[in-house]
Amino acid sequence: RYYRVARLVEILHLSHADGSYTKTLEQIAKIQLLILDDWGIDQLDRQARRDLLEVLEDRYDRSSTIITTQLPLDMWHQFI
Repeated sequence: RYYRVARLVEILHLSHADGSYTKTLEQIAKIQLLILDDWGIDQLDRQARRDLLEVLEDRYDRSSTIITTQLPLDMWHQFI
């Protein structure tokens, strides 16, 4: 499954509002290969950072995640 990071953040934000956050996380965790595109294009607010951490933590050691970006790796920490 492919998501632009901004779109995934929007989906997670809306899922908080409609009460489907846990279900949304469970669905994302089941995806065999998750591709997150355009990492580092937009600044992430606190909630978006927490949500993406949840997504990545749920997938850790269970399924594959590919993150694509034009942001140099040494700038990731500053971005987050």
